[in-house]
This record gives sequence, structure tokens and C-alpha cells, in this order.
Amino acid sequence: MRPHLLRAAAMRCTAAVALIMLSACLPALQDTEPATGHSQTVDIGGRPTTSTAPPAPDADGLAAPIPAAVPAAAVDAAARFADAWARPDLPAADWREDVAALATAEYAHLLRTVDPADVPATRVTGQPQPRESTTARVVVDVPTDAGTLRVICVAPHGRWLVATVQMADR
Repeated sequence: MRPHLLRAAAMRCTAAVALIMLSACLPALQDTEPATGHSQTVDIGGRPTTSTAPPAPDADGLAAPIPAAVPAAAVDAAARFADAWARPDLPAADWREDVAALATAEYAHLLRTVDPADVPATRVTGQPQPRESTTARVVVDVPTDAGTLRVICVAPHGRWLVATVQMADR
């Protein structure tokens, strides 16, 4: 066999072995947590942890979102947003600026249409409680004087931001 043909065959074999090895590692790479700049996490009960729970199967047999430890930065983002949101007496421009700084670009755009006088809460009344956490989003309930504000956070660029909120009690 000619030397150049032998080298080409060896390179194809090496590439195939590398591809097989990489594909074996791919599931582990897909389960990584988004970078938040914070290494501390808390579990759903609020206790510090670094472990993740195994995925729970969905009732319909489809793959469920991957549960993950709750990043403390996500809970903090939800709490800061709730504090800024529950101030309906603030001038509209100031209120919109404060909440927009803690929200995704899409949600900040929507918040520009909100009249803060329509916000039912005037203050946060308790500690934020994580409800759900996956590698892509965190759901946190924040008690207010108008009921529970459910805050959904995401980290599109490594910083936890609010993607949407709703009153959980309504």
C-alpha cells in the first residue's frame, strides 16, 4: 500500500475513534448548569447544596426537564425583582427602570407597558421560596401583602434575570 494512502486511512480511523469518544461525553456536557458567576446553590428547601437530583420521568413518558440545585443567584434575582416590583407608588419611569434592570430584554420591553399603579402588592412580606429548578430556569415564590408572586428566572448570558412573573394565588 502506498504511504500516503496508509496515512489517510490512519487519520480517518483516528477521527472516527475521537468522534465516538466525544459522543460518549456529550450527555454529560448537555447537563451542565449555566454560568452564573456564583458557585453556591440551595435546594428547594433553601438548604445549601451542590448536588443535583436525578431526572423524574414525566407521566406521558417524555423526557422531563432535568432537575438541578437552585442557584442562590437565581433566588436573589427573584427577591430583588419582587422588592422593585412591589412599589406601585413610585413614579412610573422610575419603577419601569428599576424592574427592567432585573429582567430579560423581552420582559423589560413588556414591562414598559405596565402602569405601576396596577401592581397589587406594596411590599414583600417574607423570604423567597424556590419551587422548581432545572438547568435552564428557576421558579421562586415570593410572599407579598397581595399574595404570592411567582417569579421565573433564566440566565441567558450567565446572569440570572426575570423572564416573567404572575400572582400565584389568582
